[in-house]
Amino acid sequence: MRHRCDTDAPPLFYRCATVDRSYSGLPLLRRALGLARRPMRVLASPWSAPAWMKSNGKINETGELLREMWQPWANYLVKFIKEYEKAGVPLWAVTPQNHAFSYMKIAWNSQSWSPSNMRDWIKGNFGPALHNAGLEHLKLYVGDDNRDRIDFYSRTILQDPEASRYVSGVAVHWYTDPDTPPASLTHAHLLFPDKDILYTEACIEPTGLPSHQPVILGSWSRAERYAENIIQAKDEFYQQPMFFVMGHFSKFVPEGSVSVPSWVRDWGDSEHTLHTAAFIHPHGHLVLQLLNKDDEEREVRVEWEGWASIHSLLPPRSLQTLLLPWDGDITHGKQKYSTQGHRSDGQQ
Repeated sequence: MRHRCDTDAPPLFYRCATVDRSYSGLPLLRRALGLARRPMRVLASPWSAPAWMKSNGKINETGELLREMWQPWANYLVKFIKEYEKAGVPLWAVTPQNHAFSYMKIAWNSQSWSPSNMRDWIKGNFGPALHNAGLEHLKLYVGDDNRDRIDFYSRTILQDPEASRYVSGVAVHWYTDPDTPPASLTHAHLLFPDKDILYTEACIEPTGLPSHQPVILGSWSRAERYAENIIQAKDEFYQQPMFFVMGHFSKFVPEGSVSVPSWVRDWGDSEHTLHTAAFIHPHGHLVLQLLNKDDEEREVRVEWEGWASIHSLLPPRSLQTLLLPWDGDITHGKQKYSTQGHRSDGQQ
């Protein structure tokens, strides 16, 4: 949403107009909400406060929120949420800040926090402002940053009961995943089992490398990257492989699915080329995702509790979803998507 603000006004008396309804994002969001077959959840994440609220006087190159702007910024975000509701796009969740704990001087809109400052702002300003505005139903996810920093900020914020009571969970980006094992997510879950862990950003960022161009039509390697992360012309449009990968998970693993423990038996280098995950669907059947990153076809045997094994043929560089009967135990399952390994020699 765009706010038009009078930046010449004294900081504590700034004036913001109502939402600019000509902004193309709102019609698209309303259309998506109307077409969705099940309730669609919208999450908003601020990238920067207005320049005059910040220590560097810019909306980019990071900078911090001035202490005297803590309450005005909280009020500003509440107004943002209310205006979206008026425009027909109610929000399900917000994060306090995109890439909150990065101190690099980056070119795009950005703002940095220390974990202790974010903790104090949430419990003293933003959390109370949301509740006072009748927005206590809104979920608040802290972090919204790479998973290599999850321990750095989650302990400071979530171990404080006054701040934690306003927080629903932790938001994560995928950009350091190749260098940070998924065990960091497991550790955060064990420390704060009552908090969600939600991936909120994952895109292929152009870096100038041949494999990181803005658009590569038909790129299966990019689709693989999305699949692996989830497991661990006019009137025309091009359906990228990533589109179908997202469909495998959003269609077959809906809200309310439960992740169940699973693993891959080690044979050769399958540990690195075969990835799987399993979920119990709300309707009671088992959903098994099989990602073959090898350039060769793989025949796998799948075993699961209470049933005979089946064989499945995985084409080279493919993602396959199996729907299987289930009457087993889900005692150790998680009511969220997780990065369990899957036993698939794939044996489950």
